[in-house]
Amino acid sequence: MRKTNLAFIIGFIVCFAAAYRGMVFSPSFTMMYVVAGMGLCILGEILDMAQAGKRFGSREQKLIGLLSRILYIFGMFWAFPAVIIYATGDDWMNGCMRAAAVGSVVLCGIWLGWMWKTRGIQEAVWGKALELLVSLAAALLAVFCGINSVALMPYGIGLLILTIARLKENNDSLIRKILFCLGLVLIAAFPVLPALGGIF
Repeated sequence: MRKTNLAFIIGFIVCFAAAYRGMVFSPSFTMMYVVAGMGLCILGEILDMAQAGKRFGSREQKLIGLLSRILYIFGMFWAFPAVIIYATGDDWMNGCMRAAAVGSVVLCGIWLGWMWKTRGIQEAVWGKALELLVSLAAALLAVFCGINSVALMPYGIGLLILTIARLKENNDSLIRKILFCLGLVLIAAFPVLPALGGIF
């Protein structure tokens, strides 16, 4: 494993440890879901990093890639109950859920159209499309609910940055790793700020 990968993995673990400490300080279902989802997303990204040393198109690389995607998608699923429990107002929540659903479908459709135009639709693209759809829906829901519940805004922005990072096809890209780490920092801020006596 490259030293840069090891450094970023340590950074991921530090972010997770900080979020876990915040959850222990102020335990709630919301914080538990945030930390659980964060952990699964980190595991998915670490597995993606492991693909860099595997032969392209090999059975081992495909298996690692599939497992990475499954872990990441399940990690993003935890964002839905976290946001729904934390956000207030049934009418506002219903509107945010509709907006997030429409927004994620539209943005994912635009991405699929761009992929079809530039390089054609391949089998692997559909797995990435599902990952993108779930990730965008979770991030947009958190951002829209963050308008009414300000504490959710950094969480939603962090999820959006993770989504952008995962769109980078080169899993050994330095920009992707930096973006992923930045997203984790923002996500960790959600459970950490109350523990630090923050405004939320």
